[in-house]
Amino acid sequence: MHPGNASSSRSFEGTTGGAEHFMSVEAPAGLDLGAQNPEEIALSILSQIVALRRGGSAKPMMQREGAEEKAAGEAAEQVIRECDTGTSS
Repeated sequence: MHPGNASSSRSFEGTTGGAEHFMSVEAPAGLDLGAQNPEEIALSILSQIVALRRGGSAKPMMQREGAEEKAAGEAAEQVIRECDTGTSS
């Protein structure tokens, strides 16, 4: 047990999973989305939770798609970049 977690893990004693369950929590939580604000950090954490619960790989969808879907994904990325920079083609 980590010394800094001693009091926290004691508070979990008697609960389902106990201290062992508490110690299995991964930190920091979330996927590397480049999050910069609280909303994006929350999305990062929720994305990891969904991936773990549903058995997802947490890899970009473009790595799983065919050629047509990949082209559509590239077009979507362009739109996102334009929205982020305030420009359009």
